Amino acid sequence: LMDNEAQFELRNSDTSVANALRRVMISEVVTMAIDLVTFEENSSVLNDEIIAHRLGLIPLKYSYRPGETSLLEGNDLKIYPIDTDIRRRFRFTRDCDCDTHCAWCSVEFKLDISHPGEDEDNITVTTNDLISGDPDVQPVNFSTNFEKEIAKSNNFKDKGITIVKLGKGQKN
Repeated sequence: LMDNEAQFELRNSDTSVANALRRVMISEVVTMAIDLVTFEENSSVLNDEIIAHRLGLIPLKYSYRPGETSLLEGNDLKIYPIDTDIRRRFRFTRDCDCDTHCAWCSVEFKLDISHPGEDEDNITVTTNDLISGDPDVQPVNFSTNFEKEIAKSNNFKDKGITIVKLGKGQKN
């Protein structure tokens, strides 16, 4: 048993008990997701709704640093002391005292990519192109440690999760 991980073996039990345990564990894990997307310009072949849906499916991770967290307020990065629980750092938007969205109940991501138009090849927009307003919250890239080591040794960049592909003259 560790702070962020637990392993156990369930024996001589009915499948329904194992499924009930699984459901309880999943429901108790605090998760974050992109749920409000605003587009200023989208000239890709995908509709705004499809891209918003894809963004909502991207898993986000909160990199907890004991004792402090950094929040971007305006153009200033401020350090705040926090407890050890993500639920104390982030509030549900329905429970927050703010009128719209603040650093305590939301994280803003920006995506501003356009095809340079120099060649005919499409460019791939991935989670690596998302810019987080909170340095502690980043999109998850699904690379195993083995894949990361191979990529490092061959000078490959972790590509991230594909969001959309842009053709010549397109912007997202």
